[in-house]
Amino acid sequence: GADPRKSIANLEVDFPALAHEIVLKGLYDEEKMFSSVLRVGSAGIHLWTHYDVMDNVLIQVTGRKRVVLYPPQDADYMYMVGDK
Repeated sequence: GADPRKSIANLEVDFPALAHEIVLKGLYDEEKMFSSVLRVGSAGIHLWTHYDVMDNVLIQVTGRKRVVLYPPQDADYMYMVGDK
């Protein structure tokens, strides 16, 4: 669409040359697929504490990553501002 920040992401449309490398068939109900955002990070990046309302898949291509997951019921105790 005109504004990529508001368009529904679709890996097969947005990155067709890469899409065939990421095969997730059988991991989700394809009829319920909403969006397939691709986020790429560089070495040493730190992401702020946030929550996502949709399911996610993390693919680590190289190196190491530390991921801290909290149970959803702890969100009220995490001093988060806004909706994410």
